Amino acid sequence: MAVSFSSHKRLVEQKPTSQVAEETFHSPDEVEYYVQCFRRVQLCRDSGMVKEDIARATGHSLSLVQEYLDLIDEYKLPPLPNSSREDGA
Repeated sequence: MAVSFSSHKRLVEQKPTSQVAEETFHSPDEVEYYVQCFRRVQLCRDSGMVKEDIARATGHSLSLVQEYLDLIDEYKLPPLPNSSREDGA
């Protein structure tokens, strides 16, 4: 399940799973898996974890975690609901 950075960008562009799957030649199940991975990374970040700890907690590589963190910053995504940093701190 290799995914390029441009494919990851599609995760945060508010497109339906079916559209992202079609555009990236991945199955809808794979796209949903990537979305869940992204959300886990975002939740860890919202909780104040550093990327090394996020990688350990999620089981993802540092490079993948960094890609997701870069997307969160690029798109200025707000904290997820119920995270410990809902105030944007």
